[in-house]
Amino acid sequence: DRESPCHVKLLRSQMVVYISCGEEHTAVLTKSGGVFTFGAGSCGQLGHDSMNDEVNPRRVLELMGSEVSQIACGRHHTLAFVPSSGMIYAFGCGTRGQLGTGHTCNVKCPSPVKGHWAAHNGQLSGKPDACKYHIVKHIFSGGDQTFVLCSEYE
Repeated sequence: DRESPCHVKLLRSQMVVYISCGEEHTAVLTKSGGVFTFGAGSCGQLGHDSMNDEVNPRRVLELMGSEVSQIACGRHHTLAFVPSSGMIYAFGCGTRGQLGTGHTCNVKCPSPVKGHWAAHNGQLSGKPDACKYHIVKHIFSGGDQTFVLCSEYE
């Protein structure tokens, strides 16, 4: 426990652009699209294929090779959006359906959120089913909820 802010040395060289906090965990997004998590992991919300706590930031290996543009933390779950593939990934507590995976169980590794997602209209040009897709503008989480602000294909 700390009474005042302290420097997180392991993130010093990572060029952090965004931070999201859950009830007892933190997710960090870097300029290069990397995701680091730390804190409580009892529901798998850190995405490290375990339920262990992490006292130091640790990169989410399953998201390596993907450039994440947005992250969001709920109470015990985490979301990540990869615009190049149009995929939203979720991990952590899913007992109230907040992961959007179609199941109500906890998930320890990033798993795709069900739906037809895209980052922009250009990803959908030429697809016969383009009207089924939602263009992701922003992802949000809070408590046991997940929200995706999106528009329809035009």
